[in-house]
Amino acid sequence: YKLIKGKIFLGLNKIIQQSGHFIDLFGWESIIQSCNILSNYDIENTFLAVKQILNDYNIYLTLFNIIPLMKLLQVFIFDENDKNISFSAVELFWSCANLVDDFKQGKRIIKDKQKPVFDSLLKGKEIKEYCDELYNKLFSFLIQICNDSSMDVRKSGLNVFTEIFVSKMSHMSSDNRLNILDDIFYKVFSNNAEKFIAENNNPELEQTLEISLLNMIKIPSYLIILHLLH
Repeated sequence: YKLIKGKIFLGLNKIIQQSGHFIDLFGWESIIQSCNILSNYDIENTFLAVKQILNDYNIYLTLFNIIPLMKLLQVFIFDENDKNISFSAVELFWSCANLVDDFKQGKRIIKDKQKPVFDSLLKGKEIKEYCDELYNKLFSFLIQICNDSSMDVRKSGLNVFTEIFVSKMSHMSSDNRLNILDDIFYKVFSNNAEKFIAENNNPELEQTLEISLLNMIKIPSYLIILHLLH
């Protein structure tokens, strides 16, 4: 079994390394689907493959690949066996955010042969509108990590959530910024505050609230004002 598994990952890595520059969006879709299946059998090697895809071949990925990749990152993060993988996977949400941002700002051009696929994906929406939806998805994934059972993973999730938001918020629509703050970030903060009160001052929840407050301070004051006036 180990021999077969090793050959599978060796073959996958060869495909990525030797042909990654030429793989089209359907090819990447197949590779990501393969990684999803392989994650059930070998988290570590699958993570290394996905990390390589996001770090070294990000420029060849498309909007079509982002949600499946974020779902895979969640699998790695919630795996209890290796917290080093969990922390590394949280950081890889930056690669997903940068990919969304490139399309949002028009830095990535959709090739003519890809347009029919993008049209079916967008369903009549503009690219920028769809990118706002992807930002919502990304922060929804991250906020789930902020509720992880591990204090360290929660802290990492909160930090990455805030850092990505502060870095990318100027490229989001004003409605989307407020939606992310109100429906995602503040709602989780309120829920944790209610749990803290209900559970008679749970020290771990207290630490989570402190980290949440520290991260809220990083959000520029004008956004806080916008939120309060909303």
